[in-house]
Amino acid sequence: MSENLTDYYQNYVKPQLGQLLRILRLDKSFQSASGDQMTYVSSGQSKTVFDFLGGYGSAILGHNPKFLLDEVEQFFKNKRVIQAQASLRSESAELARLIHTQVSTELGTTDTFISTFASTGTEATEIALKNAMLIWQHKKDSLKRSLLSLVQSSYTEEEQRQVYQALVHEIDATVPVLISLTRSYHGKTASAVLSSSSDYYKKMYSSLLFKTVFLDPEADWDYTLASLKKTIKVIEFKEKEFSFSPFIGFIFEPIQGEGGIRPVALEKLNKAFKFAAHAQIPTIADEIQSGLYRTGRLLVSADLRLQPDMILLGKSLGGGLAKISAMVCRSQTYVRELGVIHSSTFAEDDYSSRLAIVTLEHFEANKHDLKKRADAFESDIKLFFQDLSKKYPKWIKDIRGKGFFLGIEFNFLENDHVPTLLYSLAINGHASYLLTSYLLNRHQIRVGVTLSSPETLRIEPPAYISAAAVTQLKMAFEELLETLETYSLGNLFSHIFSKDEIIPNRPPLLQKPVVSKSPEIKDVAFLGHIINWDHAQRLDPSLRDVKIDRLKKFFTSYAEFSKPFRYHQQIIESADGHKIRLNLYGLTVVSDFFETDIRRPMPIMVDTLQEFVDDMKMDSNDYLGLGQFTSIVTRNGTLLDSKGLAITTGNSLTAGFAIEAIETFVQTRQLRFENLNIGIVGFGGNIGRAVTQILAAHGANLTLVYKEAFDTSSRFQAAVDELLTSSRIDKSKLHPTADFNDLKRCDIVVLGTNSTQELLQPEYLKRGCMVVDISVPSNVSRVVRSSKDYVYVSAGLAKLPNNQKIAHSWLPLLSGDCFACLAETIVLGLSNFESSFSLGDLSVERVQLIRQLAKQRGFTINRGIL
Repeated sequence: MSENLTDYYQNYVKPQLGQLLRILRLDKSFQSASGDQMTYVSSGQSKTVFDFLGGYGSAILGHNPKFLLDEVEQFFKNKRVIQAQASLRSESAELARLIHTQVSTELGTTDTFISTFASTGTEATEIALKNAMLIWQHKKDSLKRSLLSLVQSSYTEEEQRQVYQALVHEIDATVPVLISLTRSYHGKTASAVLSSSSDYYKKMYSSLLFKTVFLDPEADWDYTLASLKKTIKVIEFKEKEFSFSPFIGFIFEPIQGEGGIRPVALEKLNKAFKFAAHAQIPTIADEIQSGLYRTGRLLVSADLRLQPDMILLGKSLGGGLAKISAMVCRSQTYVRELGVIHSSTFAEDDYSSRLAIVTLEHFEANKHDLKKRADAFESDIKLFFQDLSKKYPKWIKDIRGKGFFLGIEFNFLENDHVPTLLYSLAINGHASYLLTSYLLNRHQIRVGVTLSSPETLRIEPPAYISAAAVTQLKMAFEELLETLETYSLGNLFSHIFSKDEIIPNRPPLLQKPVVSKSPEIKDVAFLGHIINWDHAQRLDPSLRDVKIDRLKKFFTSYAEFSKPFRYHQQIIESADGHKIRLNLYGLTVVSDFFETDIRRPMPIMVDTLQEFVDDMKMDSNDYLGLGQFTSIVTRNGTLLDSKGLAITTGNSLTAGFAIEAIETFVQTRQLRFENLNIGIVGFGGNIGRAVTQILAAHGANLTLVYKEAFDTSSRFQAAVDELLTSSRIDKSKLHPTADFNDLKRCDIVVLGTNSTQELLQPEYLKRGCMVVDISVPSNVSRVVRSSKDYVYVSAGLAKLPNNQKIAHSWLPLLSGDCFACLAETIVLGLSNFESSFSLGDLSVERVQLIRQLAKQRGFTINRGIL
């Protein structure tokens, strides 16, 4: 049943998230919960886990607290009304009064607080931003009315009227600006997303409701705030002076939840509040995660002695049994028409309001006990992890937070000793999710990951967490750190690949420190991917024991989440003394996935590769090579915006080496091209077309093999017509066909397609023929490749100069070999080539040029059997 539910969720609810949950074995369907425990069913057996995630902080009272269940039972027993819109909502009125009382007392103020209710935290953010925008709009309207009054109250010359009109236009054209913090997160509705710092969550918005300026909590704010002050406009008109600010408000989390459970320094917040007072804009404290005794106090703002104008509450406001949030606003900041402008069918219902009342009453009655519990838990857990970090210093980077709101930051990306396989997951933001999966499946401990700081595990238990749960938590993390320290990847990954088997632990591949270089040495980047399933098992020794079918299932499912990561770096020197620093990047995506992706209307990997290009440009790389299917899926690089970065697909040198291999074969055997029949499989492809044009110029007879019959394929016919035009070859020398059997008469066969299959079998070849393979993965049968009946040459391989070698198992090649597409990238870097090279259709001129440059730099084709 659980498998079916996973399918349903993945197919009908959230396809991408459902797929990720399944991959990481986090797709548990919890059936019951009580206090700090949750239960799910697996293989017909009930399994209970300790919950240290608590509904992302919404279960501060634990799951299904009895006093709230009693309230729920009584509510429905009395048949209380839930849907009573357009009426006096008595419970919400009482709840708002209670919030006013508790908040004003907590902040030590006599101000009145007005609450606007919603169902979720992001809605509360929307309400606050609506209120802020209304305040700003009122200021703008008031300023325009004041200017209009001056125009109309006395005689105004035409020149001044024009000044007035220009001022009004300038005011109307002003784009509102919100001030927020980097690493912030305030929800996922439109305005809430714009106020959050994550580009990932707001990438769908090309035009904005408002702009957002982000202050970095780690940086000095003095200069930034001083610069922002200068943007406040001073308007002079008819001897009167007015100021107009583009700013609508300052929104902040006193403890940044999704940003990694990071408390913001009080000194910084005080500066921001001072600026807000100067600019006359409201301050908005987002306490959705940190408030309601998550840290031991009703409000963290009160702990910091801050006086925000608006406060956002949510999460545990409904006691974990009702969806309710609130925007709590001082009456002097509240815009009256907000209550009409904003409304919701499901807000202010008596059920949610009643549970919130009982929850707040419980908080008030037990606030001293809650504070003691929060302080004790914080002290105990921080001390434990501090001791753990001393024992395992390279893995734990930081321990942060307050009360029941703690974050443990791991160190994967800056760790020179991290296994490459784990590093690849960390680049994708998923290494910590693997840790949560391990803790859940192996130790029955449920923790979470912070969205904007994915190396941070969040620990947010209920206030009444048991001693047994804490003991289990400590034991689980102790074993996790020991697993990382001993590089026991078999232990860490076993539950991902198999429910029952334990993968043996083998010494893993480790990331190596950055290779230093002098400033004049160029940085050249090259991107490749997993070629086939044999290659996949070489990514880490621990994967050698994983069954191929399970490996296929994992990498196929994970492909769309994969991002390029650097796995190797070294200095390469040419035969004539030039040097570059080579940066090899990999994608944990197998060729099979690309072959499928190409057929999609919008290939998934194109966006991934564009983001990679953007990153490479920002990292000041001088050249980028697109290897294997990364060039094919981007239509030979033409779908990518290079942003000024020089890019090549490496196809020209691959074509050049194919020609060189054929020319060498013909010369050494004293053959004549005009007497040869050369077959080209994949003639319509980019490399195949260039090779064909050059061979046509040599006067050879050409058998052109295409996937569609010539008589019925307009694309095949057009390609042949183009060849006839560009090469002036005699039409009688061409034999277009879709039949591989026609290759039996060929002396030489060149093969390179977008397929991942072994297409060229022995039955299609005559003995003694030459086979020139330009495909990766190879389209040539293993039998052909290893047989002495044929002369097999992989034109996709080159030899590095000076007996250099790239010694890394992710390049599954013999010592000294490298892919021709990689060799082209290196050659262009060594030759100080500053523009893109093999993009789009190849030209014969470029093929011949790169052959010449490769020769000058000392790169040769792998001539082993020629």
